[in-house]
Amino acid sequence: MPNRTLPLESLTFKNWWHLLARHTSAVDPNESIGTALKIMVHRGFRHLPIVERGSSGTGKEILGIVSASDLIDFIESGAMPSWLEDSVTTIMRDNPVTVSSEDTILDAIRTISEKNIGALLIREADEERERMGPLSGIGKLQGIVTLRDIVSVMAAYVPMGLLVEDYMTRDVATVGALDPISSAVNIMTEWKVRRLPVVSGKNHRIEGMVTNKGILRYLESIVAYNVRDISAALAMPVMSAMITRMPQIDPKEDCGNVLYFMRELGTGGFAVVDSQGLLGVITERDLVKRIYDKKGISFFSELFLQDKRAIPA
Repeated sequence: MPNRTLPLESLTFKNWWHLLARHTSAVDPNESIGTALKIMVHRGFRHLPIVERGSSGTGKEILGIVSASDLIDFIESGAMPSWLEDSVTTIMRDNPVTVSSEDTILDAIRTISEKNIGALLIREADEERERMGPLSGIGKLQGIVTLRDIVSVMAAYVPMGLLVEDYMTRDVATVGALDPISSAVNIMTEWKVRRLPVVSGKNHRIEGMVTNKGILRYLESIVAYNVRDISAALAMPVMSAMITRMPQIDPKEDCGNVLYFMRELGTGGFAVVDSQGLLGVITERDLVKRIYDKKGISFFSELFLQDKRAIPA
């Protein structure tokens, strides 16, 4: 007997609020890049909305967003040593992509996949904006939904009948443990990735993993000692900022199990390995965007619109 289906309205953010990132830290446009770096590192965020008080004095009007990748790109541009004091608007992406609190998780998946971004800001519902007058600007910040939030929801639906080898990234950028951190920064910017396997030897034996968050965490610890010129820190070997063990997964594993492991381990990516060594990586982006590209939004609607509610731990 087929599962009963749920109405589409059940997937709106208003109904799934407790499953997704309801609130997030945000900063004023007058704050410095150094302040943004500190908030993101100490609170474990990859994305930080930039907001200002509305003309009425209430609510937080969305101006833009800054990501860990934006910070890495800015560092790679060589804008030191004064970059810490620059306004966060220097690296802010204005007109960020948003969704309404009345939109659904399917809308979020479609938008994140087609725009190839890692997060969407949730703005107030349009009906609420209309009460304040004609629609103008982006809207007031209600929260944020990220790839990690979507992965956490999907993790409740396992297995999925999709193999890792069919959705992983095969052409993988890597870095050596003794390479300078600046090399990792350059590779991340060039390849537009946020994590790199750290390898050694001809067989690319995996030593660990370095992420943009890990690099920012390392640099923020340097800044904490009032070191403003971080050129010397960037010249240090990658091992100074890497995670010593990168989670690994078999290429024949079910993608649903990978989602579950990601949620339970709090990681956003696995190295895909077999007896021959490193084959590729599979990340949160692969497990949302690539499934969307290959299967379409119908895969997700069939997944979610059944009589089983995802309740992440």
